[in-house]
Amino acid sequence: MDLFNQKITPTPAKLAKPSKYITQFNGLLKKIEKAQAGILEKEKNLDDILRYYRVELLPELKELTNARIDFVPALYEVFRHGNLKPADASILELILNETISEVGFHSDMPDALKKIYSEINQSDFEVDFEESFNEQVADLEMYFHSQGLKIDLSDLNSKMNEAEFMSAVGKKLASALPDIEEKVKAKKPRKKSSKAQEKEENQLKMVELRNRSITSIYRELAKMLHPDLEMDASVKLEKEELMKKLTIAYENQDLFTLIKLELQWLNRAERPMEKMGDDIMKAFNEQLKAQLTQLELELEQMDFAPRYFELTKLNEGLPILIVPWKEMKTSFIHLTQSIRTDISDITSSKSPVPKSIRELIKIRKQEIQEEQGMMDEFDDFLKGFF
Repeated sequence: MDLFNQKITPTPAKLAKPSKYITQFNGLLKKIEKAQAGILEKEKNLDDILRYYRVELLPELKELTNARIDFVPALYEVFRHGNLKPADASILELILNETISEVGFHSDMPDALKKIYSEINQSDFEVDFEESFNEQVADLEMYFHSQGLKIDLSDLNSKMNEAEFMSAVGKKLASALPDIEEKVKAKKPRKKSSKAQEKEENQLKMVELRNRSITSIYRELAKMLHPDLEMDASVKLEKEELMKKLTIAYENQDLFTLIKLELQWLNRAERPMEKMGDDIMKAFNEQLKAQLTQLELELEQMDFAPRYFELTKLNEGLPILIVPWKEMKTSFIHLTQSIRTDISDITSSKSPVPKSIRELIKIRKQEIQEEQGMMDEFDDFLKGFF
């Protein structure tokens, strides 16, 4: 018997019409329940996608990366010895840089690719990488500062891998938050108007009233659910689990869970909320609104949780659930096969510029022209406003 998740049987409706606060209260409970269900469903869907990524997609991504690593030196030979027209050579140089970037612009890049990067760009890879890293750190510091967080990231270095970098930033952020809280507490409050003081006093009274009511619910439930008072061994085990949930809910001021337990276990002839005055119900509603807001924010930001970092990095910040992951796998497979075919053409062709590479240059040239056309259209659109 699952004591916590048993269905709540509604009591017969009273003749007296419930107050607007009771109506609002019941509506908030339904919204919170819906938000919690939404979080559980989204978490399951995200975990399914993460599992698919690691089992199905990641091996194909590694194959694609290896193909690109092999493609760069082969393509570079065409760039060096193909006697291309300047315009075509420029396009091929762009393709080389894009392919190197797709492999990953990081310190662990294969030495052969670092060398090619340095030669085609006439610059040192290590210097460029260090500059790129420092720019990213400066941008991150600027963002933190804009949020009121004075975090110094100068001790981070470009030799860190991605996981080490994220961990270091997370620790600095965590250590900075208490300092902000202390500064806020120490800040001298501005003189408030009588109206503002009255509003604050009313808010404090509501908080006090709510906390007192939450404590009352907790104590009553603790008596009802205390496992030491239960003789049935199986029920006692379940009540032990319930007491853990009850204690956590009380510590977190989780009014929704406390009320859910109360409605299930007090078994009163009338709904307990109907016994409470408007002041208590108003305080409860404010607490439930805050809880609902937090749940909605959690639901919205689930994609960006650290556990799904692999997915958000791959989909470039798009919502994880809208990305066609299975189509992405197919795309990776086809792209890997295409690159391997191009490598084979380069190595087996007697021509210094194989037909497949000429076609690749042609396609990229068309893409650039289309991109430029779109930019020109956008510029013309903006000119209409000025």
